Amino acid sequence: MAAGGRAVLRWVPAGLYAANIWALSSRAGQGPLPVNAYLLHFFGYGAFGALVWAALAVPGRPALRVAIAAAAIAGAYGVIDEIHQSYVPGRVADPLDAAADLAGAAVAAGGMSAVLRPRVGKPAGHGKGKD
Repeated sequence: MAAGGRAVLRWVPAGLYAANIWALSSRAGQGPLPVNAYLLHFFGYGAFGALVWAALAVPGRPALRVAIAAAAIAGAYGVIDEIHQSYVPGRVADPLDAAADLAGAAVAAGGMSAVLRPRVGKPAGHGKGKD
Protein backbone atom coordinates (compact mmCIF):
# COMPACT_ATOMS: atom_id res chain seq x y z
CA MET A 1 0.00 0.00 0.00
CA ALA A 2 1.25 3.50 -0.78
CA ALA A 3 2.40 5.72 2.06
CA GLY A 4 -0.60 8.03 1.58
CA GLY A 5 -2.99 5.11 1.99
CA ARG A 6 -1.30 4.05 5.22
CA ALA A 7 -1.55 7.61 6.52
CA VAL A 8 -5.29 7.63 5.90
CA LEU A 9 -5.74 4.22 7.53
CA ARG A 10 -3.99 5.43 10.68
CA TRP A 11 -6.82 7.96 11.13
CA VAL A 12 -9.71 5.47 10.72
CA PRO A 13 -9.92 4.41 14.40
CA ALA A 14 -9.81 8.03 15.63
CA GLY A 15 -12.38 9.06 13.03
CA LEU A 16 -14.76 6.26 13.98
CA TYR A 17 -14.35 7.11 17.67
CA ALA A 18 -15.06 10.79 16.94
CA ALA A 19 -18.20 9.81 15.02
CA ASN A 20 -19.32 7.73 17.99
CA ILE A 21 -18.80 10.68 20.35
CA TRP A 22 -20.85 12.88 18.01
CA ALA A 23 -23.65 10.31 17.81
CA LEU A 24 -23.81 9.93 21.60
CA SER A 25 -23.81 13.71 22.02
CA SER A 26 -26.68 14.03 19.56
CA ARG A 27 -29.05 12.09 21.80
CA ALA A 28 -31.51 14.17 23.78
CA GLY A 29 -30.80 14.54 27.49
CA GLN A 30 -31.79 11.44 29.43
CA GLY A 31 -31.46 12.52 33.04
CA PRO A 32 -28.66 12.03 35.51
CA LEU A 33 -25.92 9.51 34.77
CA PRO A 34 -25.18 6.64 37.16
CA VAL A 35 -21.51 7.71 37.33
CA ASN A 36 -19.62 10.97 37.49
CA ALA A 37 -19.90 12.64 34.07
CA TYR A 38 -16.46 14.21 34.39
CA LEU A 39 -14.90 10.76 34.77
CA LEU A 40 -16.72 9.62 31.64
CA HIS A 41 -15.35 12.62 29.78
CA PHE A 42 -11.84 12.11 31.16
CA PHE A 43 -11.61 8.43 30.24
CA GLY A 44 -13.59 8.74 27.01
CA TYR A 45 -11.39 11.52 25.68
CA GLY A 46 -8.35 9.74 27.06
CA ALA A 47 -9.13 6.90 24.68
CA PHE A 48 -9.72 9.42 21.88
CA GLY A 49 -6.44 11.17 22.65
CA ALA A 50 -4.62 7.84 22.47
CA LEU A 51 -6.18 7.09 19.08
CA VAL A 52 -5.24 10.52 17.75
CA TRP A 53 -1.73 9.98 19.14
CA ALA A 54 -1.51 6.69 17.25
CA ALA A 55 -2.57 8.43 14.04
CA LEU A 56 0.08 11.12 14.45
CA ALA A 57 2.96 8.97 15.70
CA VAL A 58 5.33 8.10 12.89
CA PRO A 59 9.05 7.35 13.08
CA GLY A 60 11.08 10.53 13.18
CA ARG A 61 8.34 12.72 14.60
CA PRO A 62 9.27 13.98 18.10
CA ALA A 63 7.21 12.20 20.75
CA LEU A 64 6.52 15.36 22.76
CA ARG A 65 5.24 17.14 19.66
CA VAL A 66 2.98 14.16 18.92
CA ALA A 67 1.58 14.24 22.47
CA ILE A 68 0.91 17.98 22.37
CA ALA A 69 -0.74 17.80 18.96
CA ALA A 70 -2.89 14.80 19.95
CA ALA A 71 -4.06 16.52 23.14
CA ALA A 72 -4.80 19.74 21.25
CA ILE A 73 -6.78 17.96 18.51
CA ALA A 74 -8.81 15.86 20.96
CA GLY A 75 -9.33 18.85 23.26
CA ALA A 76 -10.52 21.04 20.39
CA TYR A 77 -12.93 18.31 19.34
CA GLY A 78 -14.22 18.26 22.92
CA VAL A 79 -14.95 22.00 22.75
CA ILE A 80 -16.70 21.59 19.39
CA ASP A 81 -18.73 18.72 20.82
CA GLU A 82 -19.79 20.80 23.82
CA ILE A 83 -20.97 23.57 21.47
CA HIS A 84 -22.83 20.92 19.46
CA GLN A 85 -24.52 19.66 22.64
CA SER A 86 -25.86 23.15 23.37
CA TYR A 87 -28.16 22.69 20.35
CA VAL A 88 -29.45 19.25 21.41
CA PRO A 89 -32.73 19.25 23.39
CA GLY A 90 -32.11 18.46 27.05
CA ARG A 91 -28.33 18.90 26.76
CA VAL A 92 -26.10 21.78 27.77
CA ALA A 93 -22.55 22.86 27.02
CA ASP A 94 -20.41 22.52 30.14
CA PRO A 95 -16.94 24.09 30.16
CA LEU A 96 -15.91 21.62 32.88
CA ASP A 97 -16.78 18.75 30.53
CA ALA A 98 -14.45 20.30 27.95
CA ALA A 99 -11.74 20.66 30.60
CA ALA A 100 -12.14 16.97 31.53
CA ASP A 101 -11.93 16.10 27.82
CA LEU A 102 -8.65 17.98 27.43
CA ALA A 103 -7.22 16.57 30.67
CA GLY A 104 -8.00 12.99 29.67
CA ALA A 105 -6.58 13.46 26.19
CA ALA A 106 -3.42 15.09 27.55
CA VAL A 107 -2.80 12.38 30.14
CA ALA A 108 -3.33 9.61 27.60
CA ALA A 109 -1.26 11.23 24.85
CA GLY A 110 1.53 12.04 27.30
CA GLY A 111 1.45 8.50 28.62
CA MET A 112 1.60 7.07 25.12
CA SER A 113 4.65 9.18 24.33
CA ALA A 114 6.35 8.27 27.61
CA VAL A 115 5.77 4.54 27.19
CA LEU A 116 6.25 4.25 23.43
CA ARG A 117 8.79 7.03 22.87
CA PRO A 118 11.64 4.71 21.86
CA ARG A 119 9.50 3.58 18.93
CA VAL A 120 8.32 7.03 17.86
CA GLY A 121 10.86 9.75 18.51
CA LYS A 122 13.58 8.55 16.15
CA PRO A 123 13.70 7.47 12.53
CA ALA A 124 13.36 3.75 11.97
CA GLY A 125 16.58 1.86 12.59
CA HIS A 126 18.27 4.61 14.63
CA GLY A 127 19.04 4.49 18.32
CA LYS A 128 17.80 0.97 18.93
CA GLY A 129 17.72 0.32 22.65
CA LYS A 130 18.94 3.85 23.49
CA ASP A 131 16.87 6.83 24.44
